[in-house]
Amino acid sequence: MTALNEKQVPYSVDYIDLRDKPKWFLDISPTGKVPVLRTPDGVSIFESAVINEYLDECHEPHLLPAEPLARADDRMWRDYMVALYGPAGRLYSARTEEEGVDAVEQLQAKLAILEDKIGGPYFRGDRFSLVDVAAGPAFMRMSWVERVDPSLGILDKLPAVRSWSQALMDRPSIQNSVLPDIFERFVASLQRRDSWLVDRLPEHEL
Repeated sequence: MTALNEKQVPYSVDYIDLRDKPKWFLDISPTGKVPVLRTPDGVSIFESAVINEYLDECHEPHLLPAEPLARADDRMWRDYMVALYGPAGRLYSARTEEEGVDAVEQLQAKLAILEDKIGGPYFRGDRFSLVDVAAGPAFMRMSWVERVDPSLGILDKLPAVRSWSQALMDRPSIQNSVLPDIFERFVASLQRRDSWLVDRLPEHEL
């Protein structure tokens, strides 16, 4: 929803239970993944990268640059952000500390590659891009984990990445892309999964 927010395109959202996906959703999402965009004329578009590029082509301000090589470079780094989702998911899905710490290390290794690529405050300097749109959800999840246990220090040795992450978390289009009680829902999901992070939750978050 970040791209829609950036472009101030009116939309409505249907939330589903990912543990019990309704048939109507599976009919329009062959991969069974969210999000799926339904256009005003009823066409369904799935896969986040495709959705965001479609929106970028249809609505201003355009987040992909006009020059072909620059567009290719943005696409490459946008797709690299997908590499963050695996270890980020394993980080809060892990049931043992050993598995969790291993996921932290994998995540840090992937983030370290970005440290000298960031222009600041956003990935492309002052230009907010589809790279930032793709990275936002991953950094948001990392911020939830750090809220659970700041001592994990996921970004402590990566000052440029931390600064970029904070700039993304401060951006209204990203803040408004999730429900207001998203952290409480995240904590509930940790408890359902019997995640190793549950034992690290501060008492006031339980």
